[in-house]
Amino acid sequence: MSFLQTVASAGRKGVLLCSVMLVSNAVMADSADMEKIKSRITSNMQVSLPNAKVSAINETPMEGVYQVELTSGELVYSDAKGGFIISGDLYELNPGAQPINYTENWRGKQRIDLLAKLDVKDMVVFPAEGESKGVVYAFTDVDCGYCQKFHSEIPVLNSLGVEVRYLAWPRAGLKSPTADKMRSVWCADDKKMAMTKAKRRLALEAPAADCETPMEEHLMLGHKMGVRGTPALFLADGTQAGGYLKATDLAAKMGIATAVPMPPLAP
Repeated sequence: MSFLQTVASAGRKGVLLCSVMLVSNAVMADSADMEKIKSRITSNMQVSLPNAKVSAINETPMEGVYQVELTSGELVYSDAKGGFIISGDLYELNPGAQPINYTENWRGKQRIDLLAKLDVKDMVVFPAEGESKGVVYAFTDVDCGYCQKFHSEIPVLNSLGVEVRYLAWPRAGLKSPTADKMRSVWCADDKKMAMTKAKRRLALEAPAADCETPMEEHLMLGHKMGVRGTPALFLADGTQAGGYLKATDLAAKMGIATAVPMPPLAP
């Protein structure tokens, strides 16, 4: 259960949920005070939201606001007493410059490590043609319309030197009909062909009863990386590229030239 689902089910308990744009200079707590703050926040969340398990609490650039990382991978923010919970991204405002998304910057650094730990054999991979110029990690749901549309861009991406690595993200959960289809994809001898058939809404062979898939791990990973829908595209440097993108637009974000250079003029 995600944090938002947990809050919805606990709505009668008076939990405050909102999104904010904030700016402040932090005053760091000493280690003794920080331990007390962590204890209060964790204790209050366990009482009010028993399904939201805390894995880490850290200070933020905003005085009195603490980042709470849940075991689901989601991030929320709390006051020092654990009396209020804020769900949303934390921004720092800089006069004359673009706001800095503190939450996204933190996630980006974490994503580099998370992506580096992935095993290629657990993904459905469409390799680049010729020289590999970059890798895109795509959380996908085979019944998602924009996921199907993105899949049609893969031949162009591959021709541009982009390798696409699919991770499983059945939006309706692990016990859904979509998850059953995705098990068939991940258990197929030819995973690429099975993925293409699934995205074209063609029938798939039933998976072997003893076949195990990484879907649960991929769902948890997606939460940690900030996935909220599909397709969710990430680059190896931790950047979230967005949702559906045309092949040429995605390649441009990766710094890959897509236009054919004009030949030099004859002397």
